[in-house]
Amino acid sequence: MIEGKTDVNVTSIENPVKKILAKYQHAKTIKDNWTPVFEECYELALPQRESFYTETIGARRTDDIFDETAVVSVQEFASRLQSGIVPNYARWAEFVAGTEVPKDQQKETNLQLDLITEYVFEVLQNSNFSQEIHETFLDCAVGTGVLLVEEGDAIQPIRFKAIPLPQVCLTSGFDDKIDSIYRTRKIKLKELTFAYSNPIMNDKMAMDMEANPDKEITVIETTYKNYASTKEEEHIFCAIAKDYEHKIYEETYKGIGSNPYIVYRWSKCAGETYGRGPLQFALPAIKTANLVVELIL
Repeated sequence: MIEGKTDVNVTSIENPVKKILAKYQHAKTIKDNWTPVFEECYELALPQRESFYTETIGARRTDDIFDETAVVSVQEFASRLQSGIVPNYARWAEFVAGTEVPKDQQKETNLQLDLITEYVFEVLQNSNFSQEIHETFLDCAVGTGVLLVEEGDAIQPIRFKAIPLPQVCLTSGFDDKIDSIYRTRKIKLKELTFAYSNPIMNDKMAMDMEANPDKEITVIETTYKNYASTKEEEHIFCAIAKDYEHKIYEETYKGIGSNPYIVYRWSKCAGETYGRGPLQFALPAIKTANLVVELIL
């Protein structure tokens, strides 16, 4: 299957919810082309992580591993990336005046920006950034890392959440940049009010919630770029109950950098959505090492 092609004519669908679900299905079709490679990387180097296929929670996934080199190396890879790019308890970035600021104003501007830098890193150090960024670096070894930045509370103003590859589907726009992120979640009906602010439920959902509040439903969260907005960058977030084909929640983010998702790729070929990480390049050597040790044993 050629990436970017779909059998569904999305533009002909009038219902906005069905249109989003059709786009999600298209994104899932693209990801399905990559899933066998991703799963192979997970099986041989990240056996403790969630599978791309349905399986029992806590299932043993180490039966095909006879050489631990890849498993240990991926953990070391993520740790070295973290210590080299975003080390803990260190100011690994600075806000400084650019060339557009007049030279006679740069000194005063840099003093103000230094206070902002100090505050930003104070927030980061008091958050769960260090823990979650390490998880995304593990996925970066496969090729693509996804980090979600959410608004927190007074004690922890920002919360970070590493979204594993099995839970997310991506699509790219005309400029080859990620423009839509689809996240699949399993949520109990009684927990919808905690997951989303004032969720809207239809009659069927309300009846099911009254009869069985512990019923688990599939929710598709999508954040996509609104190309119709020409004044400023705009991203739309909405949550859809897939089984009911009903929109639970919608919110609009405006401004540069308003997209709550940070998606980065190790190495990307032109026209492709997902990145290719060092694990994919090392798969032949990993398989060989496992086979040699297996035969020796």
